[in-house]
Amino acid sequence: MVLTPRMTFARPTPVYRYAFGSTNPGLMQPAVDAQGQLWVGEMSANRLARLNRATGQVRTWEPPEGKSGLMTTTIDKAGHVWFVEQNANYLGRFDPATQRFQTFPLGSLHQRPMGPQSVRFDARGQLWFTASSGGALGQLDPLTGRIRTWPVPTPISGAPPIPFSLTVTLAGQVWFGYLTGGTVGQLDPASGHVTLFHLGDPQATIFSMTTDRSGRIWFTELLPGRLGMIDPATNRVTLFSVPSIQNAPPALYGVAAAPDGTIWFADRTASALVRYRPDQAAYTFFALPRASAPYGLTVDAAGHVWFTSSGSAGELRFP
Repeated sequence: MVLTPRMTFARPTPVYRYAFGSTNPGLMQPAVDAQGQLWVGEMSANRLARLNRATGQVRTWEPPEGKSGLMTTTIDKAGHVWFVEQNANYLGRFDPATQRFQTFPLGSLHQRPMGPQSVRFDARGQLWFTASSGGALGQLDPLTGRIRTWPVPTPISGAPPIPFSLTVTLAGQVWFGYLTGGTVGQLDPASGHVTLFHLGDPQATIFSMTTDRSGRIWFTELLPGRLGMIDPATNRVTLFSVPSIQNAPPALYGVAAAPDGTIWFADRTASALVRYRPDQAAYTFFALPRASAPYGLTVDAAGHVWFTSSGSAGELRFP
């Protein structure tokens, strides 16, 4: 089912921009810790970076045996910063208190490196990840270091299985999006069974996923640029056509659910952050400078929206 919600443009809202050291460090998917500090991988610069919101100061650390593949970051309940090093094929943990790294090598599947992309913790503290190159989902037990993997099927005939995005519900459901084949999957870890949800367009590319406070799954398509939602209670898939800005099709990147139930995502074509209110079926566009190229996105506990772009990070605050 495809719906076309209504669109509005936002009133002026302060956007705070924080420049990073190099011209284009390649800032990826960020995470915000309990102190309100932003952590993000500098893929091109091969560093893990921390932004102090209060001072604007950026500090960086170089990961062990890094190969410019820091893709996604997340933070556990103890404040440790976790990240994937896709090119070096490991999961990493950084302790801000001791400033020490620990790595968890992933090995290979079907004679290919796993190539981790997205990471999420479940309610039990297990770390889930997509093994994009290995065609699998994985789970790391941070206490024991044990790694388990589940292969995923091909999304459609002729399309390689490339699980890319990931989200885990509070109920422990593991959902993921394929980079190929226009398909979303759900894994049952107990049986290893994967249920596939085909979106009707085999060219659709699922880029980012999140879970809202009601347990619904939201995702963005890089192409053809739709916002999607799956209700696990009914397994119903709803696709929303995102309005085109500048007479060009939308290209949707990071997505996050805010504490108030709104959904935020980055539209790179429009150079905007977009808020979607499910209860009103309405988009609100928050324009950024045309050269911003927003990529990663997260919402902190206070409802501030953080995003990364080509050479800087930004924060959208509300009174």
